[in-house]
Amino acid sequence: MEAAAAQLDVSPTTSHGSLLEYMGRNAVAILTLCVVVACGDQSPPNSLRAELARVRQAGAGATVDLARAVQGEWDTVVVLNPYSSTAESDAVIGYSWRSNKQSVIMASDSHNLLVFMKKGRVRYAELLERNQGDFCCFERNGRYPREAAVFSAVLEGNWLRLRNVRAPAG
Repeated sequence: MEAAAAQLDVSPTTSHGSLLEYMGRNAVAILTLCVVVACGDQSPPNSLRAELARVRQAGAGATVDLARAVQGEWDTVVVLNPYSSTAESDAVIGYSWRSNKQSVIMASDSHNLLVFMKKGRVRYAELLERNQGDFCCFERNGRYPREAAVFSAVLEGNWLRLRNVRAPAG
């Protein structure tokens, strides 16, 4: 037992300098990683809900242009509909992406998930209650370039459905 204890180096210095300096360098790296991971799934910097409320007030035929309504750096929006599986999400997004927001749409019909992407990578995602604006009824799990992310209001009673009005650039 004494031989094993003798081999254990518990000195306050390492080959990198003091233990405190070593821990400090690692703490900064870990903190940076945590910030990057936390920022990867944030909501857009403005309120899509406010724009949808405006469209509801304006009535049938009013349009919401996501390029104007959702500021920030994105070039594509993916609309994931209720009950979308991870395989369906991966197919339309283009790679395996996981978010706690996906579990909501996988198990319920009350939400759509709008995933905003830049250069093929997810920037942020917005979980949207369908009673605020429903993207699900005209196309399943659509993918729209920023310039084609324009939707027209179709009112069915008090329900606001949104239909894409611009064909994707091809």
